[in-house]
Amino acid sequence: MQEFRLSAFLKNAHPIYLFLGLVIGSWLSYEFWRFPFFIVLAALIIVLVLAIYRKKGNSLLFLLSCALGFGLNHLQFTPPKGYQEIEGVVVVRKNNYYFLRSGFYKYYVYEKSNTREVGDVLFLKGKVEEVVITPYESRFDFKEYLRSQKVSYSITFPSIEEKWNRPVRLREYERKFLSSFSSEASSLLDGLLFGNLDYSSNLVVTSSEIGAIYLLSTSGLLFGALTRGVGSLLNYTVGDNKKSKIISFLFSSFLLVFLYKKVGVWRSYLTKNSTLAYKWMNKSPPRKDYLLSYIGIILFVLMPSARLSTGLLISFGLSFFLYYSSTYLNLRKGKKKKIFSYLSLISFLFPVFISSHAIHLFSPIYSLFLLPLIYPYAAIGYISFLSVPFTSLLNAYSSFLSNVIYTIKTLDIIIPLGEVGPLYIALYYLLFLSYFFFADLGIISFKRGILGTMALGILVNILPLNNLISAEVTFINVGQGDAILIRDHLSSVLIDTGGVASFDVAEEVDIPFLRKKRIYKLDAIIASHGDFDHVGGVESLVKNYQVERLITKASEFPLKIGNLYFENYNIWGESSEDENEKSLVLGLSLMGKRWLFTGDAGVSTEKKIIDEFDTLDCDILKLGHHGSKTSSSLEFLKKVTPEVAIISCGLNNKYGHPHQEVLTRLDSLKIPYRRTDEEGSITYQSYFPFLMGK
Repeated sequence: MQEFRLSAFLKNAHPIYLFLGLVIGSWLSYEFWRFPFFIVLAALIIVLVLAIYRKKGNSLLFLLSCALGFGLNHLQFTPPKGYQEIEGVVVVRKNNYYFLRSGFYKYYVYEKSNTREVGDVLFLKGKVEEVVITPYESRFDFKEYLRSQKVSYSITFPSIEEKWNRPVRLREYERKFLSSFSSEASSLLDGLLFGNLDYSSNLVVTSSEIGAIYLLSTSGLLFGALTRGVGSLLNYTVGDNKKSKIISFLFSSFLLVFLYKKVGVWRSYLTKNSTLAYKWMNKSPPRKDYLLSYIGIILFVLMPSARLSTGLLISFGLSFFLYYSSTYLNLRKGKKKKIFSYLSLISFLFPVFISSHAIHLFSPIYSLFLLPLIYPYAAIGYISFLSVPFTSLLNAYSSFLSNVIYTIKTLDIIIPLGEVGPLYIALYYLLFLSYFFFADLGIISFKRGILGTMALGILVNILPLNNLISAEVTFINVGQGDAILIRDHLSSVLIDTGGVASFDVAEEVDIPFLRKKRIYKLDAIIASHGDFDHVGGVESLVKNYQVERLITKASEFPLKIGNLYFENYNIWGESSEDENEKSLVLGLSLMGKRWLFTGDAGVSTEKKIIDEFDTLDCDILKLGHHGSKTSSSLEFLKKVTPEVAIISCGLNNKYGHPHQEVLTRLDSLKIPYRRTDEEGSITYQSYFPFLMGK
């Protein structure tokens, strides 16, 4: 029997399988609790193993590295809770928070407008507790981001003692520089030059809405463009010699000081300068895919916070795609090379262009249009930072860019896609990988089948097939407010929209949520009453979405929409001078249950209702006024006898909702309750609801 030798087994193994295994293993660990996602990744592993079955070294390398990536990312330590004294080093810093590393533990610390720097050593006294964050529906899930960074605990209300501060305070220099400009220019420059996106800026929000936010942030793409531009200028003025290469290296190293947080920038920097180093040593650099694999492995080990970042996946994924598409798809040949290359690139980046569960049809086109405008802006910004602020020029340039982006939004054509989550994206890239596999084998029919499957998958995801056979009621998490979706098959009604002073709740919460649910038309919006936290998004929603009817008056009830039949029990509301007492109190039968939605109706209205309607009863009760003690009286709760009470309120809201008195009443009657500030959006769904009755 032949002796097994590991060195022989791994001979000629490709490092891409080591890098790919580390990345997939990490994601497998991160998504392990999502069983369907685990199935997809398991299928991906099988496909990869089948693709390399003739090279056993690659197979073994991939599987071992996948296990290593899983183990490294799965490893997490739980710190002692309660009041603690902690000394640690700042490892990640943002404008309003930072991560503090202390031994095996990493903590989230909120500190508004801080000037901390990575490397600062701090001594904190405060309470260690699990991070409690409930994001608005469809907005950025900060808690999920913290989980991807292996941060589950925070230090709250700390006293902070500075043990050692990094001597070079870059953020202070950056803020001093930015203070010279208008708020619009400051926001743009902070994102492009220093990698700090301010989501309170209208320009940043608009760019995010049209799927172009990546254009306003530092990236390997921008870094590469700036360094190539300087290299071309040096070649023209100095010549292609050792001196120009040294200057180019120094310039790229200078940029890295400000952009070191971005994994894409590191990829570009290391790739460019590794190639230069080989040339200086008069050696031929390794194949590009080998070099990218080695760099990816190094960054995976040295930048653990980037292991699960979109930046790492897109930056390296795009680089490998461009290399292999050129190698295996013969893109170097033929007159249609540029068009085919561009279409292939857009196909690969398809998930990147998805924003708020929709694809912006012209996003690839206006990205091409914007890039030549943004690169010079960033270059002028850096020159200004190094010399004197070109305040007037950059303010004017910022206004121009802003007007272009706002104009693009008015011309934007959106195609809703339905819910696009990790499972969808994993399947998409699994098919992409399969396409390359069959392309390498030269099996044309399978290639076409893969493309057809991808197109069919996108179409099926758009169609409201699930809605045809189901009904649901969702209490949407809009923070301190109310918004309730009621759907019976393809009939959809929204009771209230929520309202938030700091952003457009319709565009950033309601509409993305409706797209996710594959609801492309609202039969009606019912406004329970006129308070902003209930109807603050109505105007924008009617303007930007297809809404058939707006219901605001009690006289319009009873109301029938499709098979949905709403009754209003507050028949005295229109005569009241108190806005809360005007609230519609709506009853509905759906999915075999009786629902009661009470708006902000107070105790006096509740008393009138239970006196007037002897048989009033419900299974699910939406508590009045977000759980305020001015609603949900003991007599009312005893009368309607709900199985469950729903409280729609914002996390740590200034009103103290829900009040403890109300929670005590619910407990005394043994009525369980659910809260949007703790759970997020709360959904009840049933398939084939007609079997249960209306």
